Amino acid sequence: MTGERAMRSIPAALASLALLIASTSPATADAKGKGTIKPRASAAPVLDVKLSQLVVAKLASNEATDVLEGLTAAAAGGQIAAPLAPAIEGLLTRGTTLPLAKAAIEALGAIGAPSSSAVLRSYVRHRVPELRRAAARALGSTRGPEALAAFRDGLRSPDGQVRGFSATGLGNLWAADALPDLFLALDHNVTEAASSIGLLCTVETCEKFLARLGTLPLDVMTSGIDPIFFRPRPFPDDKLVDVIGRLRELGSLEAGKYLADVLGRWPAGGSKRVKQALESAVASLPVGAK
Repeated sequence: MTGERAMRSIPAALASLALLIASTSPATADAKGKGTIKPRASAAPVLDVKLSQLVVAKLASNEATDVLEGLTAAAAGGQIAAPLAPAIEGLLTRGTTLPLAKAAIEALGAIGAPSSSAVLRSYVRHRVPELRRAAARALGSTRGPEALAAFRDGLRSPDGQVRGFSATGLGNLWAADALPDLFLALDHNVTEAASSIGLLCTVETCEKFLARLGTLPLDVMTSGIDPIFFRPRPFPDDKLVDVIGRLRELGSLEAGKYLADVLGRWPAGGSKRVKQALESAVASLPVGAK
């Protein structure tokens, strides 16, 4: 079968099968050559070379259906398809139709290669909302300095969804130096900034966030308070008990339900003092039907 015929043999419905993972290395004899079989550590999965060439050929085709098949196959490969990222980036750099551009952006997001963040950053400012939103989502997977810069810019986008994706992305990238930008965004109704602030703030900067209790909707505040409660490296007990006290002072059904939910999720090995404060607060607040 010629390369051209082989390329045509990958129909769209089977595009997800176009990426094959190489088999793990076989077992080998031991160092003394006695024939004892020892399994070798599994090699990292790699992209099959021939199929990679076929997918690249599809991406370079003048036929939209071929290009779409190639993009579908690349997306199905996920991180294993990283060698295909430059070809997809080139497609976006040259420019293409709206459906193919969206498929290309989504494929880069599925692959998650940091090299893709530069071209995706340019699409965050695209005139077509569908493309700029897809690019902002994809940057959450490709990450890296270009993604960080794109998210900081995206907080000021005229597109509300891009602002939201950007605020979430900065938290996921652990961009603590972006806290001033996130506070500014929160004050401009980018509610997604709350959860990122809760992920990134220190004991001192969390105080600036908690000062908004009673002025911002409680569901927005709890989206940021939740990561304060459940950090891998817990905040000091004094601060968490203080947060519980502030929520308790609200005296609302919503606050009671939230604290009851936190109590239900509190880890068995977590602070006993914090657990006692939660139990006391829940007992004093309405929590709705049981």
